[in-house]
Amino acid sequence: MCCSTDRSEGGSVASRVVRRQFHRNRSACLRKQLNGLRARPTNIESDVSLSDPRVMNRTFAILAVETDPAALAALVDLLRTAGYQTTGVPTFEAARQFLTSSRCDLLITAIRLVAFNGLHLVVRSRVCSPTTASIVLSTFADAMDESEARRLGAAYMVKPVDPATLLEVVKTMLASPERKRPHWGQRFSTRPANPPPPLEVV
Repeated sequence: MCCSTDRSEGGSVASRVVRRQFHRNRSACLRKQLNGLRARPTNIESDVSLSDPRVMNRTFAILAVETDPAALAALVDLLRTAGYQTTGVPTFEAARQFLTSSRCDLLITAIRLVAFNGLHLVVRSRVCSPTTASIVLSTFADAMDESEARRLGAAYMVKPVDPATLLEVVKTMLASPERKRPHWGQRFSTRPANPPPPLEVV
């Protein structure tokens, strides 16, 4: 009986040792997994920092309007590469529908849109959302168009536009709190002009 009791107690001690070791190993494994989760960024690619401009720019929605397919594709690609949520449309009507139904932080539009004028889209964007910023792109410098763009608070640029310069203007137009810009009417060309009669909303 004594030997049997000793074997029983020895087995009980061995079981307790095995259980303690098991729990130690399990705790160590859980701590390792938890540390790995803390070190892992959430919903961001591991090679992209939270301070990367491409991550910060994802909060902005941009509408690009251009009738030339190649120019539109290049513009959309440039903005998306910079991290902006960008939608490109080739017609005035498609742009007007987008502005009516979707959020837009910045409108970038060509002035010449076949039978329409891109400045009318600037007016429409302000009606739909007063905080929407605008950049208008002109094939050639035109004093009246520039003056009207400035009056509407849009940045005016003449093609061909340097990509780096355009991205700087985009950043500037989106930078002010709620985009109620003190720099509305800032010129990005050098030709002054007298204000023409205001455009009507289309």
